Amino acid sequence: MSEKQLKLFGKTPRIEFSLNNQYKFSIDQHNIEVKKNRAILSHFIRAVCFLSNKGLAFRGHDESAGSSNRGNYIEYIDEVSTYDMSLKEHLEKSTVFRGTLPDIQNDLISSMSAIMTREIKKEISEASFVSLLLDETPDVSNKEQLSTVFRYVTVDGNIEERFICFTDVWDAGLINGLLLLINVLCLQGIPLKSDCRIKNDSLRLSPVDGYNICSSVRI
Repeated sequence: MSEKQLKLFGKTPRIEFSLNNQYKFSIDQHNIEVKKNRAILSHFIRAVCFLSNKGLAFRGHDESAGSSNRGNYIEYIDEVSTYDMSLKEHLEKSTVFRGTLPDIQNDLISSMSAIMTREIKKEISEASFVSLLLDETPDVSNKEQLSTVFRYVTVDGNIEERFICFTDVWDAGLINGLLLLINVLCLQGIPLKSDCRIKNDSLRLSPVDGYNICSSVRI
C-alpha cells in the first residue's frame, strides 16, 4: 500500500454508504413530488365540491383554448392557477394528467359520490328512525324518474335528508318501479330494515299483502 493510499484509508466513503445516501435522496425527492401532486389534486377536488354544492354545471358549450367561457370547472381551475404557481406550472407543462378532461371530472364526481354514499349508509345503519321519500317526475325528455331521498335521525339527534339517486321507471309501472328502486338501493349497499313498509296515497305494500319486497334486505 502506497503512502497516498495510507493517508486516504478510512476517509473515502464506502460504496454502500454512497448508495444509501442516494437512496435516501431519491425517497425524499419522491415524497416532495407526491406532496406537490396531492396539493394540485386538492384544487380539482375543491372545484368539484364547490360546483356541486352550488348546483352549477361543470361543462361548457365551447371548451377550446380560445373560448371566452370554457365551462365553470375549467374557469374555476384557471382562476385558482393565477394564485398558485404550482398549479399553473402543472397546467402548462403536464402532458399526461392535466385534470381538466371530462373523463377526469366524471371520475372525481364518481369517487366523491362513493365516499358520500358510504357515509350515508353508515348513518342510516345507526339510525333508529328512517323514512324513504319518493317523488316521481318527468325529466326534460319526458321520461319518468323516481327521486329517492332518505330522511332519518342520527345518533346525535339531528334530522338529516339525503338524496340518493334517480331511478328510471319509464314504462315500468309503479310496483315494478318500486321493486327496481329496492334493487338499486341494494346494489348501492343502502341498508333497509327487514320490517319496512312502503306507502303512498295509491299503494300500500307490506309482507302480509304478498309483496315481501324487503325481506332480503338486511342491515
